[in-house]
Amino acid sequence: FPNDIPYNVQHIDIRHSRISVIDKIGPFPRLQSFTFNNNSLIQFPDFSNASDSLTFIYLKSNKIREITSFTPMARLKTLDLRSNYLTEMPDLSNISLSLETLMLSGNEIIRIESFPWIPTLRIMYCDNNDLLEFPNFLNMSSSLTELTISEQSFSKIVTLTFSSPKSSKYLLTVANTLLFLYKAYVDD
Repeated sequence: FPNDIPYNVQHIDIRHSRISVIDKIGPFPRLQSFTFNNNSLIQFPDFSNASDSLTFIYLKSNKIREITSFTPMARLKTLDLRSNYLTEMPDLSNISLSLETLMLSGNEIIRIESFPWIPTLRIMYCDNNDLLEFPNFLNMSSSLTELTISEQSFSKIVTLTFSSPKSSKYLLTVANTLLFLYKAYVDD
């Protein structure tokens, strides 16, 4: 990672550079966005020296297989992990209560067993993974307005309930392989 980046930098955008490892980001106390798309990154970087100001992280099209831990980031609004090699849902319980957009499309996630309460989450993209079961997203946010979960390999949906959050406006579930739907409910 370049050593000559100014201490007070607010935006870092490094694309198509084939960097595979970043030990630690910073210290950058004013860093607001970190874009590192289309590289060869194999692990989620340590943002502990930039976590107070960071609002956007874009790590699309890298080679990240797992995320073992997140540094708490009080201001993070967007996390883009599309087109990596994640096989399981990262533990987001520690990341941010201000997260608004989560992009996990194009990974290899098989199951989403639990999802933390993120009261500000409005948009979640989870399409083009390898999900076998439709996840229970109902308790993930009271402000969720958009959820895409297309191009999956669902073998069954035992119970599918659409109810709260009342703010939901858009659910996209196209091009899924569904073999069995047992119950479906729509709750006003």
